[in-house]
Amino acid sequence: MNATPQPDAKGRLPRIWLFLQKPWAEKIESLHFRWARFITNIPVPVHLSFGAWWIGRSDNVGEPLRAGTFETPEIAFVERLLQPGMTVLDLGAHHGLYSLLASKRVGSGGRVFAFEPSPREQRAFRLHLLLNRCRNVVLQELALGEKDTESDLYVVDRWAAGCNSLRPPD
Repeated sequence: MNATPQPDAKGRLPRIWLFLQKPWAEKIESLHFRWARFITNIPVPVHLSFGAWWIGRSDNVGEPLRAGTFETPEIAFVERLLQPGMTVLDLGAHHGLYSLLASKRVGSGGRVFAFEPSPREQRAFRLHLLLNRCRNVVLQELALGEKDTESDLYVVDRWAAGCNSLRPPD
């Protein structure tokens, strides 16, 4: 006996109709979810609370930044702490979130020295500096440590891309 396909009661047209009936906020959230699910490798620009632009990726920093939930107490603390003209060190700068914040807060009279050993993170960092026209930030392509030595850097991919370490991952 051959099975004949039955029309789906929850077919495409009824689903589209239901989608169109939703409030705008739900439509946007739904579209964002579908976008992130199917096109996860396309970076999305994010305007940060302190006025900088960030290229958000689908990782453990980009997703929470897009949602406005990434280290909000820490960012608020740094915003209150830094004053114009200060010199700031950003150790393990990753893609430069705190360097961008520091650059904005210390202004043209201040300086930011950022340290990041990973070439992949350095590329993203430089893009953020260029995008935000930060001229008071100096990127040092190295890690800081107790001794002057060479070591292996373990670079982590995918969601945990910001968790690079001098120790092997678990």
